[in-house]
Amino acid sequence: MIYLCGVFHHFNKPKLGLQNLLNNLNYKGIIFIRNYTSGSMFFFLVDFIRKFVPKLDVKIIQKLLLERLEKKFGKFKTDNKYWINNYSNYLYNTSVDNCCVPTVNLFDANKFQKYFVKNNFKNLLVEKYPIYNHNDHRKIDVMMQSFIFKNLNQKKIKLKKKFLDHVDQLNIKYKEKHIVDTVKLMKIKF
Repeated sequence: MIYLCGVFHHFNKPKLGLQNLLNNLNYKGIIFIRNYTSGSMFFFLVDFIRKFVPKLDVKIIQKLLLERLEKKFGKFKTDNKYWINNYSNYLYNTSVDNCCVPTVNLFDANKFQKYFVKNNFKNLLVEKYPIYNHNDHRKIDVMMQSFIFKNLNQKKIKLKKKFLDHVDQLNIKYKEKHIVDTVKLMKIKF
């Protein structure tokens, strides 16, 4: 069994990373993946913020964020095991985890499922996902999506086809006027 909860979407080279993992998966073995949700309001904002956060300045951004939070709320431990008990820690780690990591891939969940099926995996958790759902602020569990696949390859797995691209959240075809207007505003070059 391969268990990837909150990890796969951070792979710099998802297909290569996945291939390396699948090289160790036996016939009828299971892979569980829990990814960030493309099309959620939370990751709509994260994807936008990441466009303005220079990747080379992550350490500086982490330092500045820590200084600001400590100035506002006092000293706190930054180890993420304290998320549940400390708002400052939660705010710091959530910001760092989503905005300051080198890679965040947001995949179309329906295409993600099809990719595995095309590579001879059985989808054990078939789901039809919307292209976007900006109501996740009301229900936090829709910020991530779970997938479970069973390996039907009797020989060594060799992933076919190009892997999925990151879905730029500003390029989703939104229908609601207020979102379309927001995207237009966000796309203005400063």
